[in-house]
Amino acid sequence: MVAGWLAHSREAIYDVDLDPPRPSLDKTKNYVTTMGHTWYAMPDEKDAVFVNDIGRPQSVTLLRTGEKLAHQYRDDTLRVVVPARLRTTLPDMVKIVMSP
Repeated sequence: MVAGWLAHSREAIYDVDLDPPRPSLDKTKNYVTTMGHTWYAMPDEKDAVFVNDIGRPQSVTLLRTGEKLAHQYRDDTLRVVVPARLRTTLPDMVKIVMSP
């Protein structure tokens, strides 16, 4: 099970930046890792990602499939909900590419 998850989502946990600027707990409650201008966020128990005080993302995709995810961006806040049809029993990661 873990090997299957690593096959598609390893980039969210290996070789990530350890000291980057990333959203702190006052901006998001989601677990977030970063690599350069790419953020990887684990949805919460409602399959949602919320990040406050963020710039407009270039793209938002489900890391496992590469499928673009619908998202809302307003007032410097990003909201993403992973659709039920894309959910699995394992944690999914949302890939958020930010402007350089």
